[in-house]
Amino acid sequence: VNSLGAGAHTDAQLDGLASLVRMIHTLTGLPTLFLPHLGQLERDEAHIGDLEAAHALRDRLDSGFGDALPLVVAPVLPARQLAWATRGASVIVATRYHAAVFGMSAAVPCLVLYQDHYTAVKLRGALDHAGLSAWSLPFDALRTGLAADAFAELWSRREEISSHIRSVTKSW
Repeated sequence: VNSLGAGAHTDAQLDGLASLVRMIHTLTGLPTLFLPHLGQLERDEAHIGDLEAAHALRDRLDSGFGDALPLVVAPVLPARQLAWATRGASVIVATRYHAAVFGMSAAVPCLVLYQDHYTAVKLRGALDHAGLSAWSLPFDALRTGLAADAFAELWSRREEISSHIRSVTKSW
């Protein structure tokens, strides 16, 4: 998830993301690994880019999970490590193009959330190579519960979707 800016609209988006992370943890039993693509290398420095969104999201998650907080924030990683970690996911939820590209290359099902027309075109395009552009939603779907419903379906169909991705990527 990229930097979301500031203001009431951003607060609502972060609240929606926090609800989605809680739901993912409850449904899967797994933590969500937040892999920032841009930002400072040290948390003590000024937050910029994805790390700012990650820490704002983490601050919203309640402590009702004890030591098993459902969100793990990774540091900014070199590109090869970032790609490796992304390819090892069970499923991906992303607003970033490269997360979808890395995931698709390893047959990892992706749900992408776009914030504007530009990111919609990029993200849908990444999924459309496998005929999966329907797994894209506007970011505001987080406020309605649609993103949670879509993730639940993606999770339940992940083996089927992975198999489909593997079958179409052979020709890539």
